[in-house]
Amino acid sequence: MPRTQPPWYPPPDISPLLHELRNQKYTRGRGTRLSTRPALEPSGEFGVTYHHDLDPRWDPPVEIGVHEDPGFQQAPPAEDYAEELRRYPRSERRTPDWLRQGADGS
Repeated sequence: MPRTQPPWYPPPDISPLLHELRNQKYTRGRGTRLSTRPALEPSGEFGVTYHHDLDPRWDPPVEIGVHEDPGFQQAPPAEDYAEELRRYPRSERRTPDWLRQGADGS
């Protein structure tokens, strides 16, 4: 289904609040959310979905031309994955394969 609205990007001044939310959502062994998806329904209802396991770069799938930054589709460096696991440790069972492999550089 084609996108009917242009993508929405949060204003820059909300970034510190989203970062603090990540810290507050941390659960020992589970980690923290990797992405947050807000939804505003036509009825005016607002909801938020937190993703703890999905690779945030690909959910929803990236549509060619949606993002002006060509780096968006590039995988972060292994150090970024490793830093995520250092800051927000997860149990082996709660670490998605893509996050573990990214931290290992594979």
